[in-house]
Amino acid sequence: MTHEPNPGEDVYLAKAIEEAIGGDERTAELGVHVDVRGGRVFLHGMVATQQRKDAISSVAAEHAPNHQLVNDVSVNDPGATATGTQPAEETLR
Repeated sequence: MTHEPNPGEDVYLAKAIEEAIGGDERTAELGVHVDVRGGRVFLHGMVATQQRKDAISSVAAEHAPNHQLVNDVSVNDPGATATGTQPAEETLR
């Protein structure tokens, strides 16, 4: 049996992940936006450090363990150099 996409569930999950990212002590980020579509969680926004970006991935993975993660969050670190423009994709388990 195939699981049919449910846009209502996707919106609810996206909101729950955004709230978790804003409320978790590891992240406490309010500027990260989450979209859920087609079994994927898309993260967008800007954070201060790579560690914060990684922590956001962890929080999202905890709330959507059966979804694939596309972390397109940018790191706003003036001292850092760009390593590429492709978003990182990870499978959440």
